[in-house]
Amino acid sequence: MFMIDGCLHRYCFSCMKQHVEVKLLNGKISHCPHENCNSEVPLESCKSLLEPKFVDIVIQRLKEAALPPTEKVYGPYPRCSALMSKKEVMDSSANYLNDPKLVGMSKCTKCRKRFCRKCMVPWHRNMRCKDYQLSTAYIYRCGYEFCYKCGAEWKNKKAMCSCPLWSERNKALIRFSSVILRQQLALVFKPH
Repeated sequence: MFMIDGCLHRYCFSCMKQHVEVKLLNGKISHCPHENCNSEVPLESCKSLLEPKFVDIVIQRLKEAALPPTEKVYGPYPRCSALMSKKEVMDSSANYLNDPKLVGMSKCTKCRKRFCRKCMVPWHRNMRCKDYQLSTAYIYRCGYEFCYKCGAEWKNKKAMCSCPLWSERNKALIRFSSVILRQQLALVFKPH
């Protein structure tokens, strides 16, 4: 039997599990199902009733609901996309503030991968955010390509927007930046 801490009412585990799951799935806090009883059933007390993955999802939803929209930061990695607060991001950056090469770098609190906290993309070492954005058009796995700046769709590998980013002058800078980036990568990954 499952006993509710605040009121000491008792219910069988399967009934209580179902009651708690339904309430949580509907975004509500679970209370004692006894008529006229308003005792809250804390998530902590019913963890043993629920699947661990379900508990993780609920904890994530509660965290998301508790954070004001202006404080929410999502990791840039599609397989992780962890929700973090701006404070968590700044705390993860504290170790790197003294190294000029790593200014702006943070680590995801979940997957621990590095990302740029200024432009919220995977870490672009030795490249300013603006240079990174100039050299990048985003491509989704499905093949959809779009402009990093305005979000307009690309067609046949060409920008369909009128962002100054894609002017002929900037295209030349992008090609130049790409050459330099390839050279830097060749130095980093040079076989010994």
